[in-house]
Amino acid sequence: MRVLFIAYYFPPLGGGGVQRSVNFVRNLPAHGYDPLVVTGPGQTGERWGPTDEGSAEDVPADVPVVRVPGPVPIGESAMRSRLRKLVCAPTPFDRWWSRGVLDAARAARDVSVVYASMSPYSSAAPAAAIARRLRIPWVADLRDPWAVDEYAAYPTGFQWWLDRQLMGRSLASAAAIVLPTPGTLARVRETFPELRERTIEIRNGFDPKEFDGAFEARCDDLFHLVHAGSFYYYPHASRRGVRRMLGGTDPGVDLRPRSPMFLLAALDRLLAEHPEIGARIRVHLAGVLTPVEEAMVKGARCSNLVEMHGFVSHAQAVRLMASADALFLPMHALPAGVRSTIFPGKAYEYMASGRPILAATPAGDVRDVLERAEWTVVCDPDDTDAIVRGVLELVEHRDARRRRNADRVELLHPFDRARLTADLARVFDGLVTEQRSRIRTG
Repeated sequence: MRVLFIAYYFPPLGGGGVQRSVNFVRNLPAHGYDPLVVTGPGQTGERWGPTDEGSAEDVPADVPVVRVPGPVPIGESAMRSRLRKLVCAPTPFDRWWSRGVLDAARAARDVSVVYASMSPYSSAAPAAAIARRLRIPWVADLRDPWAVDEYAAYPTGFQWWLDRQLMGRSLASAAAIVLPTPGTLARVRETFPELRERTIEIRNGFDPKEFDGAFEARCDDLFHLVHAGSFYYYPHASRRGVRRMLGGTDPGVDLRPRSPMFLLAALDRLLAEHPEIGARIRVHLAGVLTPVEEAMVKGARCSNLVEMHGFVSHAQAVRLMASADALFLPMHALPAGVRSTIFPGKAYEYMASGRPILAATPAGDVRDVLERAEWTVVCDPDDTDAIVRGVLELVEHRDARRRRNADRVELLHPFDRARLTADLARVFDGLVTEQRSRIRTG
């Protein structure tokens, strides 16, 4: 059987979303589904679509890949952008992508199911149209939960309502809707009760093969703290207070901790209180930094302890994780009693690396798991004092932990991407069987 696999974030692009799609594509044939991939043109130059040439090697050579021709629309005037957001109109990218997917899939035949990896959420419309034309089911995989994301930022509550309406209409014809965490599953079910029976949880995860033999104990006398991937700080985060007043966002989301801000403040305090520690610590930031984030680093007292690597390939990121003395996982802050539904993809790979983790996370799905992981220090995202204590604790145990990895085998077992692909294939099996039954009885 063939699955039409729609995924804009696909090699040679890099980033967290790419890994989910690549592993599904690589593992689905073992379950009887041969992917036909429809994706973008490749290199884009955008922040969320960096080029990782090595990622193409992860796609089996016999998997057909059809590319929507570029160029990719990546800009519009500030005024046009504001007007578009007021009415939740499609972006130039959305129009280009929707038309391109439809054209790229026009010749597709003998397809049993359509799968759409989202974002971009504009993949929903062409996926639904292709499924109607071929009279087959389609599956929406919401890597992020669209209009019910806890990061949701809209000018007013009206625009937020409009986007939820668009989300509901776009997913109405989906035969199954996949969510990556328990929290996002609950949010979608609560907001769209009519979709409840079609929603299913399939986590992000990790590929154990990437970490086989990847452990590289360092031989120097430094403590190496690594952050792999992008931060998610928005330069205009201060405007969120105005938006909250107008009903445009979830109240109380503080994005500052998803920048280097609190880690740098903790390191600055360490240098002030323990000047000698500056000769022992090095911090590695592997990922694209915005100008605002770069300025944070350069303006910090501890800037000489920080190495900004820029974007690195996924293979390089794995090696860097495996050689770290500790890994830093920052998330946003939420008010007391509010649970986060976000589980960053890097958290699975952090756990799989076997290295100690300093997790500055709110209560929620990711904290529930990390608190059970050996060699993990967990604190609130905006608690500078706790981050200072966490760094000191990890430095103290560095020598003993360099000699081996943490034992997280049992904890990681459910997150093996081969197992997760089997879960997706079972969803496909059920939908294909149901469709064939309808055809026989119809």
